Amino acid sequence: RHARGELGEALAWDGAAADLAKARAELHAMRIATAPPSARVTVSLIERFRALLAEGRRIARALSTERVYEALRDGALALVRAPRCSVLERGDDGAASVVYGDAQPVSAGMVREALETERPVAWPRPERPMAADDTLSRSAIRSALCVPIVVRGRVTNFLYLTHGEVDGAFGDDETQIAEFLTTLAGAALENAEGFAKIEAFSRELEERVEARTADLARANQELAGSLEELESTQAELLHAGRMAAVGTLVAGLSHELNNPLTVIVGNAENLLNRAAGDGASRAPLEAIERHAKRAAKLVAALLDFSRTGTPSREPVEADELVDTVVEIVSSEARRRDIELRTSRHPEAPAPLVSQREIESALVNITTNALDVTPPGGAVDISVEPATEGGVRGVRFVISDSGPGISAAVLPQIFDPFFTTKPEGQGTGLGLSLARRAVSAHGGYIRVDSTSSEGTALALWLPAAPIEA
Repeated sequence: RHARGELGEALAWDGAAADLAKARAELHAMRIATAPPSARVTVSLIERFRALLAEGRRIARALSTERVYEALRDGALALVRAPRCSVLERGDDGAASVVYGDAQPVSAGMVREALETERPVAWPRPERPMAADDTLSRSAIRSALCVPIVVRGRVTNFLYLTHGEVDGAFGDDETQIAEFLTTLAGAALENAEGFAKIEAFSRELEERVEARTADLARANQELAGSLEELESTQAELLHAGRMAAVGTLVAGLSHELNNPLTVIVGNAENLLNRAAGDGASRAPLEAIERHAKRAAKLVAALLDFSRTGTPSREPVEADELVDTVVEIVSSEARRRDIELRTSRHPEAPAPLVSQREIESALVNITTNALDVTPPGGAVDISVEPATEGGVRGVRFVISDSGPGISAAVLPQIFDPFFTTKPEGQGTGLGLSLARRAVSAHGGYIRVDSTSSEGTALALWLPAAPIEA
């Protein structure tokens, strides 16, 4: 009791101070007693008190069943001085088996008595003779001690010690020490069960948090995807609104331009019919007629573009489209001292297009390339077969040697009425109309631009189906 009180005071147990005072009074009475056996017991316990306190603290601080078993066995070996020590576990049938420590024969009779009385059972005891235990006799065991361990009011385990060389090795002192250790072990096992439940709950909580975090991450990812899709849809709607306004404007302008162009073409044809076959005025008149007709075609294309219906489409050779573009812009390239280079591919397929719309798109892109290329530079127009998403098609690439497009401007180049040209030198409609025409044909326009290293625009169109 004195040792338990000291330990309780050290561990701040409730009521430990009162227990210690009572134990000290009892110890004082023991010290003045004249009976030699009592004096010997008290001295033996006092000699082992420091070690008992240390081992008790170790047991009390154990937070797992395995650690409690380990501390209990180590303490019993150090204080009770038994050669073999085991921790037994009670089965559903009342029998016990070794779960920790030395593997050794277990006396069923001692276990049964310890379970029934919930008190330590020593064998042999001169003051309380026991019948010979066959299990112990056959195993050449001369002394044994079985101490029950109570957890939450129920015997669940036993501390089991044996000695094969000394009879009656476990007296009152050893029994008291073993009982003290098992009392602490019972409390520690209760704590270990609680700690195990806390750990299990903590793991479950962590798993739930991880699952919720993963769900939240997925939800955030889905939300980000939805937001990105919404922004894309919003941008498309905004672009569609702008293009609708552009379509209205283009329709009005086209109607207004169509009449004067008709007059110009008609007068040019009349003058050509009257001009001499090799007259000096014939060449200028032919140029006027040719370009007036070209303007008329563009006006017609703009009218088609502004309508909701789909213009007629037919297979057109890629080289023919390039030739038309070169014919239209070559004079401007010469005037600016810019080399116009083309690169053809014999296997480039013919796209299925409205010729006027695609020629207009290619001319707009090429004209922009000429506008940003300095004198002495070059603009390249290349054609190559290209498959996109399993669809056979043709790619036109128009690249310039200009200053490139800045990252700040790049997202806006397809917006209607957006232009970087000086006021009065550009409408900002060329690229927006080109992309609308190409998109209507199931194609795309992509930009590859590095500031100070020029710009390349790739225009891809699906090829016309191959006739069987």
